[in-house]
Amino acid sequence: MKDGRLKIALTKPEAENLPVSLDLFDLSCAEARRMMVGFLERAKSETGFSPRDSKLFVEICPDKSGGYALYFTVLDRKAGSGGLYRIKPLVFAFKNADDLLSGCVETARLYGHRIIDSSLYRYRERYMLIVYPLDYSDRLSSYLLGEYAKKTGDGDVYAAHIAEHGKAIIGTGALEIMAKHFDDS
Repeated sequence: MKDGRLKIALTKPEAENLPVSLDLFDLSCAEARRMMVGFLERAKSETGFSPRDSKLFVEICPDKSGGYALYFTVLDRKAGSGGLYRIKPLVFAFKNADDLLSGCVETARLYGHRIIDSSLYRYRERYMLIVYPLDYSDRLSSYLLGEYAKKTGDGDVYAAHIAEHGKAIIGTGALEIMAKHFDDS
């Protein structure tokens, strides 16, 4: 454990004895969630690692020996607030509600795990979505949103301008909230 990160190394035999395969890991499966909770409870008892109510980014990486490395990273609850990660927000402008909903549902479905936070505003007759990506190695969510909206800028100053002068619709978790209510799949 170091700086809000925990690494769990599993040997090939340990991985083979898990109730859920790490190759096709899916947190929508109750058994997979129980397994992750078990890892976190054991980590807490052995190392004191306790993410509490924070968002947690989980990476599962196979290693050369046939085992796996599981990385748990605690993410700051308010992206860009000087916490663990300081990510420059990206701002997208949507022409209409249909594009907004389609873009948010698709992005949340495919890349929601790569978005720390998001906010939605109405500004100058457009819907403005401010997105805090996990990091800048993730361009896929930005490209996908770009199919539905125009990226109008990035950075804290621009995002603050939109937040100050726009009408707040959803202050935090906008992407997840819209996907939850409008995903038909």
